[in-house]
Amino acid sequence: TLLYLYEPVEVNQDQIIEGSVTLSQSKENPRFLNIHLEYA
Repeated sequence: TLLYLYEPVEVNQDQIIEGSVTLSQSKENPRFLNIHLEYA
């Protein structure tokens, strides 16, 4: 899966990014998934 972000995220080589990804089924279309991404 490829995620496109609205704003670029600057990272450096060997930098650790911590966060979470939550997937849920779309209520409007059961064939779609909603993806919620949080990172720091």
